[in-house]
Amino acid sequence: MQMSRREKLIALVTLALIVLFLGDRLVVAPALAYRAQLAAEAQLQAEQRAVNERLYDGLASLETRWRDLRAAGLTDGAADAEARLLQAVRGWASEAGLSVTSLVPDRIEPADRLPRVHVRVVGTGDMRQVVTLLSRLEAADLPVRIEEMQLSARREGADELTLNLRLTTLYVTDPPAADPRPRRARS
Repeated sequence: MQMSRREKLIALVTLALIVLFLGDRLVVAPALAYRAQLAAEAQLQAEQRAVNERLYDGLASLETRWRDLRAAGLTDGAADAEARLLQAVRGWASEAGLSVTSLVPDRIEPADRLPRVHVRVVGTGDMRQVVTLLSRLEAADLPVRIEEMQLSARREGADELTLNLRLTTLYVTDPPAADPRPRRARS
């Protein structure tokens, strides 16, 4: 059977549409989906790289802070930490003009990686002296924390106060191990 020219044109157009449809379904659509998947993966990797760089930069800042703490008074033993805290409290109280009536090591907590030494401080002075001592504690380079504080008047109507503090400082039980991770070059 012989096809007319019009039938041949319809068949050719139909065949071309079928080829275009199959090409779209089998080649173009999967290629576009793969391209979108690659773009999404690249975006995810860029975000992860940004997070990793922030963590790495934060690590450098934490290492600097750790060195500063170690230099300022984070010692390698309970006795050293206790001695430094006692000496510092005596100095701060002297600068503030506060009379220390009792300065006693309370206890040592060696339970965790950064164990603590507790010291009980009892002193007397006026409000200005107490505030000065507390501001010295707050601004200290030594890692010190006020665990408990009690402030009471010595006598009714008098300006003299009794300050009772329990202070804590940290010490290191083992030196930090060398970091096995390679350092990346800064650009």
